[in-house]
Amino acid sequence: MKASRQSSLQDFFRKSAKTEVITLDDDTDEDVPVKPKPSLKPDPAATRASRRDPRTSSILSYGSASGFEEDDDGFADTSVELVTCGDAVLQKALQTSTDAPPAPVKRTSSAMDSWFTPVAKRRPKPVVRSGSPPLAASAASAMTSLTPEQHQVMQAVLSGVSVFYTGSAGTGKSVVLRHLVSSLRSKFGEGLGVCASTGMAACNIGGMTLHKLFGIGTGSGSVGDLANRIQKNRFSRLTWQKLRVVIIDEISMIDGDLFDKLEAVARVVRGNNRPFGGIQVVCSGDFFQLPPVSKDKRAKFCFQAETWPQVIKQKIVLRKIWRQRDSELIEMLNTVRMGRVDATTTRKFTSLARRVVYDDGIGPTELFPTRQEVHRANQARLAQLPGDVEEYVAQDYVPHPSLAGQLEHFMAEKVLRLKPDAQVMCIKNISDEIVNGSVGTVVVFLTAPLWHKVLEYWSEDDIMSHQKELRLVSKRIGDKHRFSPQDTEYYHLLSGETKRIVDVLLSLAVVDSNERMPVVAFRTPRGSSLHLIEPLEFTVDSTSNANKVVRTQYPLILAWAMSIHKSQGQSIERLRIDLHKIFEMGQIYVALSRATNKDTLEVLNFDARKVKVSPEVIDFYKSLTA
Repeated sequence: MKASRQSSLQDFFRKSAKTEVITLDDDTDEDVPVKPKPSLKPDPAATRASRRDPRTSSILSYGSASGFEEDDDGFADTSVELVTCGDAVLQKALQTSTDAPPAPVKRTSSAMDSWFTPVAKRRPKPVVRSGSPPLAASAASAMTSLTPEQHQVMQAVLSGVSVFYTGSAGTGKSVVLRHLVSSLRSKFGEGLGVCASTGMAACNIGGMTLHKLFGIGTGSGSVGDLANRIQKNRFSRLTWQKLRVVIIDEISMIDGDLFDKLEAVARVVRGNNRPFGGIQVVCSGDFFQLPPVSKDKRAKFCFQAETWPQVIKQKIVLRKIWRQRDSELIEMLNTVRMGRVDATTTRKFTSLARRVVYDDGIGPTELFPTRQEVHRANQARLAQLPGDVEEYVAQDYVPHPSLAGQLEHFMAEKVLRLKPDAQVMCIKNISDEIVNGSVGTVVVFLTAPLWHKVLEYWSEDDIMSHQKELRLVSKRIGDKHRFSPQDTEYYHLLSGETKRIVDVLLSLAVVDSNERMPVVAFRTPRGSSLHLIEPLEFTVDSTSNANKVVRTQYPLILAWAMSIHKSQGQSIERLRIDLHKIFEMGQIYVALSRATNKDTLEVLNFDARKVKVSPEVIDFYKSLTA
C-alpha cells in the first residue's frame, strides 16, 4: 500500500494519456515507441495549502447553502461551476496535452479506435506497464531463489538435457517453469516453444496449446499426414525449424500415442533422426492429477509412450511442499494422491464437512467439476448484491483470424461484470502482497485521480469506514445527475471534516471522465490491503512476437466459485468443495490439494470409493524413487 500511496499523479497521467499504446510481453526484444508525456510538476505552495484545508482544493459555486437543489423529478441537482482549483497537480492533470505528436502504435485494429462504449459498458484502457514480475529476470537471481532440488532441474535443463520433472501439488513446479522460461528465452529467443495440454493450462504459463504450437490441428491422421500438413503451412514449417527447446506443461493430460506421433513428425519435418528431431524436450506435471482426455477411454500416459525413454534422459522429483505447511493435511492429501484412503483418513476428511465463518466477510471459493455450475453459482451470488453492475469489455488483439480460438482459453474474462461487495480473485501477480490467487472484495469504483486524492485524506482503515461516502462519490464520476433522494438525504447527514472531504471529491468527480476502476480489499497475511486495480495484458506465447494473441482486461474474476480444471495450479486459502458430482480420475486430488490449511477447508460428501488412481501411475512413481 505504501508504494501506491507514493505513486504520483504524474505517473498516472503518463500511463493514461490519450495515445493508445499496447505493450508487448515481458520477453519481447522489440521496443515500443511511446508518446512523450508532459512533465507535471506540483506547485509546492498549492499542495501545502490543499493539505492544510481540503476546502481550498476546490472552490465551488453551489445552488444552495447545502450544496443541493431539488429538481421536480425528485433527484438532486448537483451540477457545479468549477471556479478555481487550489490543487495545482490536479488542475494541470485534467488538461489534455496536445504538444507532442502521436507516436506509432505497436498494434492497431479497428477495435482499438475507442475504449469506451455508452452507458455502463467500459473497455479497459491499455497501460504501459505489466502487473506481473518480469519473466525476464536474470538467470543468476532466479537460481538463488530456488531450493536444491529445483536448482537441480534448472542445471539439467540449462545444460541441454531433456528432462521430466514432477512432484505433488504445491511443490513449486510452476515456479521452476517460470524460471526456465526466463532463462531459456534469453538464451534461445524464438527457438523456445512453451506449450501445455489445454488452453487454460497454456494461458497460465503464457504459452499456447501443444496442438497450436506444433501446427497439427486435432492431431488425427498418420505421421505422414501431419508432416505434410506442417510442410504446406509456411508458419508451422518455420516454427519447427526454429525450435531448439520445447517446454510441455501439464504433461499428464497428453496422450502417449500423440507423444510418439509428435516425436516421429519432428524427425521427418526437421530432417534430423535424433530423438524429437534434435529438439530438447522439457516436460512438467504430475501424473496423479488429471489424466489424458480420450473418447474411447483407452488413452495411455506419456511415460507409456514407446519413445519416452529415448527422448527423456533425466527424471527429477520435487519433494518439498510449499503450498501446505499443515503436516496433517499434507499426509491426508498424500493418501488421496496415492489412492490409499483408509478409515482414519476418511474420518479426517468427513470432519471437514462444516461451515467456516470469517469475520472479514470474505467467504470460501467453491470448486465445481463443470463450467456451467461455476457460472450459475457466480451469477446467482452477483445478482443478490444491491447496486449497479459495472461491466468491463476486454480489448483483444488477434494478429490472424486463425488464432482467434486461443481467446477462449484466457483466464481473464471477455466481459467482466462486477458490483460493490463482489468477491473476486486476482489472476496475475500485482505486487509481493497481491499475487495470482489472492482473494478480496470490491469496495468501490473510482478513477485513478480520485483514488490518489482519497489517499491524501484517509488511511486504509478510514477508507473502509467511509465506503458509503466513496460510493456516493463514485456515482457522480462524469455524471451530474446521479443522486437519488436517498443519496441526497445521506449527504445532508454528513458533517464536519467528512463532509468537507466528500465535497472536494464530489467536485472532482463531476469533471472526471477517466475510467472507473475497481478498488479491492484483498486479504493478505498482514490483514486487509486496498488496491486500485488497473487493466493488464494477458498473452499467449508464440515463437514470433508478431503472432502473440493479447487480451487487455482487469486481472480479476468472480471468486465465489471456480472450476476444478481452472483451479489447477492455484493456491486457494479459503476453500469449499462438494465431491458429490466428481466424475473424473484425479479430480478429487486436484480439488483438495488447492487448499493451504485444513482449518479453512470445507469438504462435503467425501467418499473414499470415488478416490481412483491408475495402478500404472503408482508403479511409474515407484520407479522414480527406487
